[in-house]
Amino acid sequence: PSLNVLDLSYNPLKNIPRFAFRGLRTSPIKYLNLANCQLTNVDSDALGDLKYLERLDLHFNPDLLKPSFEYPFTSQFDLIAPKLPTTLADLDVSSNSIVYLPLQSLKALNSSLTTLNLAGNFFPRLGFEDGETFPEMPRLKYLNLDDCGVVTVADSTFSNLESLEKLSLLHNPLTQLYPGLLLPSLRSLKLQMDSDVYFHFPENLFMERKMERLEELRIESTFLVNITKDHFSG
Repeated sequence: PSLNVLDLSYNPLKNIPRFAFRGLRTSPIKYLNLANCQLTNVDSDALGDLKYLERLDLHFNPDLLKPSFEYPFTSQFDLIAPKLPTTLADLDVSSNSIVYLPLQSLKALNSSLTTLNLAGNFFPRLGFEDGETFPEMPRLKYLNLDDCGVVTVADSTFSNLESLEKLSLLHNPLTQLYPGLLLPSLRSLKLQMDSDVYFHFPENLFMERKMERLEELRIESTFLVNITKDHFSG
């Protein structure tokens, strides 16, 4: 077959052996959907046969992203990532019970990824814990951190993402608009809290952090109780 899309989502595949996709080596598959396939064992070379792959969905396959119990605490996906096609631009690893950023995998894919979905994982103190500052990813433009339990964000968390244009942190219990969220490259910043805890929006923040490219700012359901002219000066 000459496939562009292969959707195997919501099948209890569990295992993907080495030559599972060998018959598709010449197919121009750009999108592979393996969401919710209960994957526990994927041969590290299996996806390498999909030489044109641009988008990979691994939503809700927690065993694949679970780190080992011994140093260096690698996950199966850490072994797979370096062997993925260099064409891969869009990666979805949402809802995988990840509690530390998968740094090994992100570093392996840093030259190709433009879109990264980490929604539904758990990073309450972004940038404050070891391994929670994003590595250099020069092409990354969209990052989804919705529903990740984010409470605080360190200043340096996203400092290596110089091309990031869209950052989404919807449904996170953020307590304030942290300076570390205000990246000069951003065109869109989305925050949503759904809580009755007061949200702190520092005045003159945009004087300190120039956001000349920002086109969309969403601060929704954050229990923000007042705004003044100084909130948006700059």
